[in-house]
Amino acid sequence: MIAVVTAFSLLIWMWAEAESVRITTVTTRLVFEAQGDDVAIRQIEPQSADTFRVRLEGTTAAIDEAERLLGRSLRLTPGVGGVPGQAGDHTLGTADLLRQNSELARTGVSVVFVEPSTVTVGVTKLAAVRLPVRADLSALGADGSAIADTIVPSEVTIHASSADVAKLEEGAFAVASLTPDDIAQLRDEGQQTVKVRVRPPAPLDKSDFTRIEPDTVRITLRLRKTIDRLQLPPVPVWITLPPTEGREWDVQVTEPLLRDVEVSGPTELIEQLKKRDLVAIAFVVLTTDDLQKGIDSKLAVFAPVSGTLLGTGAEAPGPTAESALLEQVAPLRFSAENRRVGLKIKRRNGTGPSSGAAPTLPPGDTETSGVLD
Repeated sequence: MIAVVTAFSLLIWMWAEAESVRITTVTTRLVFEAQGDDVAIRQIEPQSADTFRVRLEGTTAAIDEAERLLGRSLRLTPGVGGVPGQAGDHTLGTADLLRQNSELARTGVSVVFVEPSTVTVGVTKLAAVRLPVRADLSALGADGSAIADTIVPSEVTIHASSADVAKLEEGAFAVASLTPDDIAQLRDEGQQTVKVRVRPPAPLDKSDFTRIEPDTVRITLRLRKTIDRLQLPPVPVWITLPPTEGREWDVQVTEPLLRDVEVSGPTELIEQLKKRDLVAIAFVVLTTDDLQKGIDSKLAVFAPVSGTLLGTGAEAPGPTAESALLEQVAPLRFSAENRRVGLKIKRRNGTGPSSGAAPTLPPGDTETSGVLD
């Protein structure tokens, strides 16, 4: 009998304890988030408030349930429980927000006050737009050394502020730009595929709410060779003399062509050599000392000369100051198994021209400084 009375008394005490009124203060986070893709919300003020202090009054059981609820943070949605769904900035009383929250209301607690007492939120209407994707390969160089064959998917959906979407110009597109990390995955040449992040066009790139689906695409591209090599046909030898010595000497070469000459350099310049828009010349530059000593050989240096100077084209114009600038083209590099040219040098008895003289550059073109070797 004593045990029954004791148990009954304990139940009464527990019920009374649960129903007794308490006042307590808890901290919680208010998380403003939208449901769906038609609206977005963010907290503007206070910017630094990660937590809110909430003073609650209620029974012990209600307080315990409210503490469990607020301990997980409280999620607030536009258009629900006192949170406005209209676009714009709204300053709201935090105590009123919590009192209108259905989850907190079910616990039966009373919200006495909340600190900070107000919160300002911004509500933005969103719109979706589908745009094509273009590849930006400029990080690989602006010389057309890479070509994008395919982009998969070729279009993406962008969710952004409806006001910003309305500002898009006709023909707008999203961009997939290669980064240094993307480039590090590429091989030197050939077709290959790389996964690249997509960025939106202006003005969507400045919006806090812009979201891209999918946010990456796969670009299949081809890298062209940027450096090429070419085995040249026999290269003609040109002799150059100081202008003051041209009438005094006869200079002949024992072999007017150098063979087994190879050149390497940018692909576009190698193509010009193949088409003979540029022509390789082996120059033997003789000084006054060379002539007086009567040397029997000297190393040639190579340089590409504009085909217009040689009149190789059917309608090639004559040399001009502008075309002469093309004589020095970098960064071509020449090599040859043997570039030593045999010479026969003889001082003339008279001052007239010699019929056996080797060809020379046009007047004023005797200098070869800066030619590549």
